[in-house]
Amino acid sequence: MKKMPKSPFLTSAEAAHILRLTPQTLANMRHKGYGPRYRKHGRKIIYVKKDIDNWSEQRGQEPTPKTGS
Repeated sequence: MKKMPKSPFLTSAEAAHILRLTPQTLANMRHKGYGPRYRKHGRKIIYVKKDIDNWSEQRGQEPTPKTGS
């Protein structure tokens, strides 16, 4: 049997694990209209790995420089 290539699609639980969030937090974000882009395949919520990475990258913060007196 041929080995299947790894899928770029993630379940909510897998996406939450990658982002270090709970699945419930991810569901709340989705319900409130923010969070990573997702797709619906039938009734299933699916995330794409590159969308998770892009969403996380957009939230990068630069360190705040300390102002000296």
